[in-house]
Amino acid sequence: MRALLLCGAAALAFAGAPAYGYNIVDAFYDEAANQLVVELIYRGTNPDHEFSLEWGPCSEAPPHRVVARLIDDQWQDAADRDYRVRERFPLEGLQCRPAQVTLRAGPVQHASVFIPSDPRGK
Repeated sequence: MRALLLCGAAALAFAGAPAYGYNIVDAFYDEAANQLVVELIYRGTNPDHEFSLEWGPCSEAPPHRVVARLIDDQWQDAADRDYRVRERFPLEGLQCRPAQVTLRAGPVQHASVFIPSDPRGK
């Protein structure tokens, strides 16, 4: 019984702590704009978070595999309210195409998007 009470107290303490992070709701390739589009939900004190991508190395053989980490410029913002945003990322930073891109948001949250060859022939 005592262990159960301690677990409950720990859960309550954790629930009151500020939560950081964001979740990927949707991700897709916009062919017309040649962009990676990512819909996110995050908690914070303001709607002005800016997100960027940090590209990892490409695998050798096409279709390439590459990981892109989503970076929140206000990752330490207190989790007061929910915000939902749609971010568009140009693909100039992607060095290999076609590619299966795995988007990472934190250690466990991810999404996968196929990016075809560059339509502009680059």
